[in-house]
Amino acid sequence: MVDSIIANSYSDWELLAVDDGSDDTTLSILNAYAEQDERIRIITRTRLPKGAQTCRNIGFAQSRGKYVIFADSDDFMASYCLESRVREIENHPELDFMVFPSGVYSDGISLQPHLYMYGYPVYKDTIAAFSRRTLPFIVWNNIYRADALRAKDLVWDEHLLSMQDSDFNLMTLLAGLRFDYARNVAPDYAYRLPVQSHQSNSISGQMFQSEAYRESQLYLIEKFYRSIQAQYGHLYDNQLYDGILTFHVRISSTESDTRFLNQIGVIIKRYSPCCWRIFKVQMCLYKFFAYFLPHHMARNIPITTYLIRRKYWDNFKCRIIANSITSNQ
Repeated sequence: MVDSIIANSYSDWELLAVDDGSDDTTLSILNAYAEQDERIRIITRTRLPKGAQTCRNIGFAQSRGKYVIFADSDDFMASYCLESRVREIENHPELDFMVFPSGVYSDGISLQPHLYMYGYPVYKDTIAAFSRRTLPFIVWNNIYRADALRAKDLVWDEHLLSMQDSDFNLMTLLAGLRFDYARNVAPDYAYRLPVQSHQSNSISGQMFQSEAYRESQLYLIEKFYRSIQAQYGHLYDNQLYDGILTFHVRISSTESDTRFLNQIGVIIKRYSPCCWRIFKVQMCLYKFFAYFLPHHMARNIPITTYLIRRKYWDNFKCRIIANSITSNQ
């Protein structure tokens, strides 16, 4: 990532690399970069909690640029990324941030449609998409006006242990930040696909394996309900419930957790009684089928209609991406 930033054609940037307490040679490597390039500043996290969200808040607080891009440490940035993003947002002074298409990374940016490619105008209703957890864009797809974020006091929620990107992006939308997708541009950022053998060491591999991660998700579910309903009432209740089913499929892939599902049910009942009645029926069927069917079948049968919708969304997304890539070649 650092090498790809240095290789960018646009040179008027500062890189704030925030060390999260690494216990390997990362900090010495970063210091070596900083010694060679004065645009690179190394910041060490000196407060809790540990995590990307805290580091991003620390880095953003010390940033001096007109614009900000949040990059992940193991991804890849195309050499034209910064120049293209600055040029496009300068041409759109009415916008607070712009969204750019991404690819996936191996030896370079892949142009084959993939579910982990984001930043394409797939969904008409962006808030509905985030509610469903069918993410239209990740934070690294975007370039933000720093003043717009500060004017709305938008920071990363340090209570969250996962899904921080979704929360940050949704909060920018609810705060009224104006955005649009960049048109007729090539993918300029690539997400590094997880290596299967390293999954257990990744954030996604650890997710839902501890009580802390599950508590974080309960907090996020309630925050989404509370924040969206404060502006839109019950308009997005069905989409929020689809988002909970997305989460249910992930946490229930290996074992049944009655206590945790009951905790989710309490939140749904508080904010959407109609969806709670549906959830209650589906969970009763899930427990019934689990007595005599394999776990994944017992889980999936009561939510078959959701799984069909999810498959449709995934296929639709890949078609839109494929058409977008073809039109830009």
